[in-house]
Amino acid sequence: MCSYSIICNELFVFNDNFMIKFLPKMTDDTRIYFNLFFSLIKQFKFEEAIIECKKYKIYFPEIVFNNLGVIYHNKKKYTLMEKYYKKAIEYNNSDAINNLGYYHETVTKSHDDAIEHYLRAANFGNSIAMNNIAIYHKNITQKYDLMKKYFKMAIKLNNPVAMNNYGLYHYYFTQKYKTAKKYFLMAIELNFCKSMNSLGVYYTDIAKKYDLAEKYYKMCIECNIDESITALNNLCRLYHTNKNYVGVLKCLKKAYELDNHKHELVLKKYIELYGQYIVADYKTFLINNNLIKNNCEDECLICLDTINVIQLECKHHICIGCITKVSKCVYCDKKFVDFILSHDLFRYN
Repeated sequence: MCSYSIICNELFVFNDNFMIKFLPKMTDDTRIYFNLFFSLIKQFKFEEAIIECKKYKIYFPEIVFNNLGVIYHNKKKYTLMEKYYKKAIEYNNSDAINNLGYYHETVTKSHDDAIEHYLRAANFGNSIAMNNIAIYHKNITQKYDLMKKYFKMAIKLNNPVAMNNYGLYHYYFTQKYKTAKKYFLMAIELNFCKSMNSLGVYYTDIAKKYDLAEKYYKMCIECNIDESITALNNLCRLYHTNKNYVGVLKCLKKAYELDNHKHELVLKKYIELYGQYIVADYKTFLINNNLIKNNCEDECLICLDTINVIQLECKHHICIGCITKVSKCVYCDKKFVDFILSHDLFRYN
């Protein structure tokens, strides 16, 4: 499923670990011509975007050819993709050169062709290509001096992806956590959402400053819907570790509110990870928030007790003692996920 993100006023589309940029940079001047095109891309109406884009072929041929290549790249129509990238390359369009290199790296698996295109694009000052060269040397040649060289070249050109990647390198490989933090913060200044999550992990696992971890996870969640999946998971983990069950519930609610093509998958993930723990440890939270019926006319379906009885979303009842022994309503077979997500529990100020 496609999604998009705007990084440093540039429009990127994500699809199955595929991240690629449309031209030009989104400014007041370019919006005069490309505003409708950008809007169609954000709605993933690629066929309409193709028609709109071709209107400006006479005025901006290298941009139009690159964008057509990107659309066909995204649609996995590689013959048409290659045709338009090569047309853009005739105008020395470095993005098209880089994108063709990315195609060779990920589709044809030809690392020689990939690095040839990346180096060519980098010679035109393309910072994305420099970042790709750095990753090539990290993963393929293990020439870390060259990796550092190209990361730093891209960073000097204010590429936030390279900043985040270089930070991750120091976080996971050199364990130079202060250096990692430095590069995460640099990327965050450019509103790069992944680094917000990365810094949250740093404050959770290394600095143990949970208030700052929470701050940066929340920043990431608000920044980008795709990144919010990872950040919500990390925030949920943080809340559960600190026995903040209200926080866990807020994470679940936020997951539920994600747009339609995401929320069911996310909910399932979180319930599998945390649902049974929430139910098992819930008594104190429920009592403190007046969510347990201490004395009620309804009986627990298992032990027939009327003390500490909870009403499930299915309208049947179970006591706090029996709820940890089963995973679904013994009367109608509804799982307790429905109880956890009941709107009655979302009583926040």
